[in-house]
Amino acid sequence: MGKKDSDETSLVVYRSQIEFPVVPLSGNPFFTCIVTKSNIKSPFQLVIPRSFQDYLPPTTVPTTLFCRNGIWELNYFGDKGRLKRFDQGWKTFALENDLKIGDACVFELLQSGEDLLIFAVQILDGTVPIFSIVVDE
Repeated sequence: MGKKDSDETSLVVYRSQIEFPVVPLSGNPFFTCIVTKSNIKSPFQLVIPRSFQDYLPPTTVPTTLFCRNGIWELNYFGDKGRLKRFDQGWKTFALENDLKIGDACVFELLQSGEDLLIFAVQILDGTVPIFSIVVDE
């Protein structure tokens, strides 16, 4: 790739951004993940980053994910001494949203309590853009 002139701006667009635009976060705590094989194949789980675990209860809690016009119910397992993770129900979310290795997910915590967790989830397509535009300023 050649060096870009400093007065050019490029815009890269992915198919998922057209179908499901990215919306700004609302200031709530959030974590991100890059989808790996263990997220979309057996054991079908998502381990919560250690840096985010202080926002979550130290017990098993029903969890709701809002994503792309859908709602998914699953369980967060936060028991002491174990991996903090989304497990039961995560498989359905991963398959129904057609997650692929390399996709990025942003999980914004909307509600945290001992009886319920609620996240807004955005999925960022990890594939090659469908088009790119370079704009001269």
